[in-house]
Amino acid sequence: MRLLIAPLLLTLVACSSGGGGPRALHRAPTEALQAQTAYVTQEVDGAPEIRQHWVKVHDLARQVGALILAETKDSLHLRLPAAQLDTMEQGLAALAPITERTLAAPEVTGLVMDLRVRVDSQRALKARLVALLDRADTIEEVLAVERELGRVTEALAIIEAQLKAQESEVALAELHLTVEDPAHPGPVGWIFYGLYRGVKWLFVWD
Repeated sequence: MRLLIAPLLLTLVACSSGGGGPRALHRAPTEALQAQTAYVTQEVDGAPEIRQHWVKVHDLARQVGALILAETKDSLHLRLPAAQLDTMEQGLAALAPITERTLAAPEVTGLVMDLRVRVDSQRALKARLVALLDRADTIEEVLAVERELGRVTEALAIIEAQLKAQESEVALAELHLTVEDPAHPGPVGWIFYGLYRGVKWLFVWD
């Protein structure tokens, strides 16, 4: 049996390191896979209106199944089903004017397909090593197969995690919402407003 285990193990190791061996065929998706992230800015005039706006935004987020990742007094970071991104943006547009909108949508079709093939290959290799372990007769053979089995199991876990992360980015979109008050000047705005009042006082007296 020892004469069979050694060459078989060497063959499996060579296949795993060189990318050889049979690979499962995956049908390419009909549409490109994209990881979508939207950046939306809205204008709402006045503090009371902004508070009411945020209440409506939270209601809309619940309706589309969004998860709040982060929130400040003037911004919101959401993760939601990718299929609901357009619905969320349309709902926002109905609540207040959208002054700026940017969509980052890198295509990850090739990466996802490659990871799926690599996962299938590693799973098949692991199954062959498990079967080979049952045929091992000596301690040396058992240790050699178990060592390679551990390496393949670790590599498989890493690739599966990468695939899960990529598929999650495709299935779930992210939206960064910022709400601005056009009637409320910032620190620089107050400086110019003060200069305006000073110049007006020099030339115009009530």
